[in-house]
Amino acid sequence: MTDETKVEAQAVAEAPAKIAEAIADKVETIAKASKKTAKVERASAPRRAKRKPVAEKTVARRAKSVRRKNRTAVRKPSRPAQKRIETVTNTNFFEVPAFAPFQNIFAGANERELFVVAEVEIFHHDRTAK
Repeated sequence: MTDETKVEAQAVAEAPAKIAEAIADKVETIAKASKKTAKVERASAPRRAKRKPVAEKTVARRAKSVRRKNRTAVRKPSRPAQKRIETVTNTNFFEVPAFAPFQNIFAGANERELFVVAEVEIFHHDRTAK
């Protein structure tokens, strides 16, 4: 147990140093990258100046095409949707004989819950009265 606390204490003590080291490494890599970019930019500037400027190409315009009016699809009757709703909301779920015990459990759940709540209230009242 003491070894674990020593290890945790050591990790906590070393955390700021690790953070500072990580920041220093990041700053160093950024500085190297910016130095490299500046060097490339300095080297490419004279080459760009030597190039002859190229005239911009003009793009031939296309004739506008005639737009067609989009036709909307004919609306379909909603009978299949109604059938789907009836199959999804099946109220005959517990009519399978194997589910009868579960139906009894769920049917009496509300009444049992009320009894449990009443017993808890009585128990709580007895505890606070002492």
